[in-house]
Amino acid sequence: MDVRAGGGITAEAAIGSTGDAGTIAIDTARLRVRNTGRIAARTGGSGEGGDIVINATESVELLGDNSTTAFRSGISTETLSTGDAGALQITTGQLVIRQGAVATTATFGGGQGGSLTVNATDLVEVSGTTADETLPSILSTLTNNTGDAGNLTLNTRQLEIADGGIVSTSSFSAGQGGRLSIDATEAIAVRGTSANGIFRSGLSTETFARGTAGNMNLRTGALTVEEGALVTASTFGRGQGGNLTVEASTIDLVGTSPTGALRSGLSAEASGQGAAGNVQIFTDRLSIRDGAGASTSTFSVGRGGNLLVRATDRVEVIGTSPDQQFPSTLATLTSGRGAAGNLVVATDRFQAEAGGVAIASSFNQGRGGTLTITATTAIDLVGTSSNGINRSGLATETVGLSAAGNLILNTAQLRVRDGAGISANTFGNARGGNITLMISEAMQVSGVSVLGNSSSVATITSGLDATGEAGNMLITTPTLRIEDGGAVSTATLNQGRGGRLRLDATTIEVLGVSPNGLSRSNINAVTSGQGQGGDLIITADDLTVEEGGAVSVSTFGGGNAGRLSIWAEEAIRVRGRSPNGRNRSELSASADRRASGRGGDLRLITGELEVEQRGLVTVSNQGENQGGDLRITADQIFLRDRGELIAETRSQDGGNIELRTSGAVVLRDRSRISTTAGTDQAGGNGGDMRLEIPFVIGVPQENSDITANAFEGNGGNIEITTQGIFGLEFRDRLTP
Repeated sequence: MDVRAGGGITAEAAIGSTGDAGTIAIDTARLRVRNTGRIAARTGGSGEGGDIVINATESVELLGDNSTTAFRSGISTETLSTGDAGALQITTGQLVIRQGAVATTATFGGGQGGSLTVNATDLVEVSGTTADETLPSILSTLTNNTGDAGNLTLNTRQLEIADGGIVSTSSFSAGQGGRLSIDATEAIAVRGTSANGIFRSGLSTETFARGTAGNMNLRTGALTVEEGALVTASTFGRGQGGNLTVEASTIDLVGTSPTGALRSGLSAEASGQGAAGNVQIFTDRLSIRDGAGASTSTFSVGRGGNLLVRATDRVEVIGTSPDQQFPSTLATLTSGRGAAGNLVVATDRFQAEAGGVAIASSFNQGRGGTLTITATTAIDLVGTSSNGINRSGLATETVGLSAAGNLILNTAQLRVRDGAGISANTFGNARGGNITLMISEAMQVSGVSVLGNSSSVATITSGLDATGEAGNMLITTPTLRIEDGGAVSTATLNQGRGGRLRLDATTIEVLGVSPNGLSRSNINAVTSGQGQGGDLIITADDLTVEEGGAVSVSTFGGGNAGRLSIWAEEAIRVRGRSPNGRNRSELSASADRRASGRGGDLRLITGELEVEQRGLVTVSNQGENQGGDLRITADQIFLRDRGELIAETRSQDGGNIELRTSGAVVLRDRSRISTTAGTDQAGGNGGDMRLEIPFVIGVPQENSDITANAFEGNGGNIEITTQGIFGLEFRDRLTP
């Protein structure tokens, strides 16, 4: 059957009439509607519009191959008044809608829109636009008045939407948008844009006014969204956005449009007063690549939706767009007054690499969402984009007036490598989010990016005149290994207070520096502004710092450094220097020479403390204020090969050293315990030293020392309570 230019089949109840329109029923092998041909059932009065029922055993083709847009080929049911529109039902082998043709049910009055149901055993295809590229091919239900739009249901083997084609349910007024339900047993593919780039291929439920958008439910074997196409549930008005639920064995979100301006993806958005809907993804594998994204967002007062991903095998977020403008993204965000939704991922393995990110952000007054990832086997965060600018990772952040959300990870193994990162940041006056990492087997932070930036786990407050406090960080793991320039830190770079960093582990290793020697592996709490530095608290059985690694609290500005407290039941080992000799392995609480803040205190409680091969444990202030105090409680202390315990200050009184042991303190080969104050141009009294030690043991020929000195002020007091001192003796000046 062929309905072509100037031809049509119509069942109509006239405007003002009360009678029902008749039903149109077509049984054929093939139905083709083209060149402005139309099949329509409409009502303009209070009567019911007629149904359209099409049974075509082979195919239905709607082809809008005309060169103008005055009339479009298609099939439709409509109501213009209070009468309900009829239903549109198509049963066939293949339904093809191309070149700007339409299949639609609509209400433009108070009547209910008709449902639209397609049962196609093989294929549904919606592709292309009119010849002048001003209108896309459409399969839709809509309302433009108070009546509710009908539901749209597709059942097929394959659904293909391409070259600007659209499948949608919409509300443009007070009526409710229809539900969009698709069951494609094999695949759903949504690809590309129109040739002029104006129309994105898409699946959508939308509201542009007061009406609530319908929900979208997709069920398929494989879902692919690529080349700038979009699957979205959105609100652009006062109405509530619809929820988007996807069930698929595999989901691939890939790339951008040919121009690079449009990202492929899944989304739920709120651009008006209405709240965005939620996005729920149930799959074996979710892959987001080459700049694509899955997100919920709000750009106004409406609340952003939650984004939930459950993937039995893996979630991977990889790479950026070809121009590296867009990272591949899993995200919830707010740039308005509405709060962002939460981002929750549950999977076996989570992977972000080559610049891919999962992020929850607030850019205005709305509160940022919480980011939670539970991965049974592992979370792997690897590298950056090829230009080094976009780092792979996980983040929560606020750059506005409301607090960032928290970041929570639960996994067996966490690996952060080659410049990737985990961060909770505040760039404004609001509080940054907390980071909680619960690792059941092992955690590794290692390496630097191609630009030399460290792999890191960090909470940071920064920004011009920022007063927001950094969030706190808690890490619980049996094994923590930081190497090759990796870092775990909390920092304040302005007026906000730094966050507290707490590590609970069985074994902690901080090893070496980056391959270029510029970044040392470290655990630190830093302030470089006016804000108080955060405290660093470590609980472990064993802590090892070697080859130039560092564990520290420090200040580079007006804020005081935080406190460093370490409880290691068995041993603390601080050994050696970096291969280039520039960095000593160290535990430190310090103030830089440019700082006006006070250096922090350092407290160690352990079974055995070993400081050797130029290893250093120190509290110091090289600036204008006092140094902190160093307190150590241990069973035994061993200083070997120029190992040092130091408390020093440049211009003020030196910090104090207090040592308590149940066993011996052993000094070998030019090792030193010292408090020092001032320089030859600056005063300050030396700190006091109090040692409660059963035995102090040295070797006379090895030139190890215990000293309390000041360049211009008074030297500090040394008080030793002991049963015996061997190999050391009192002198009124340093031995050469």
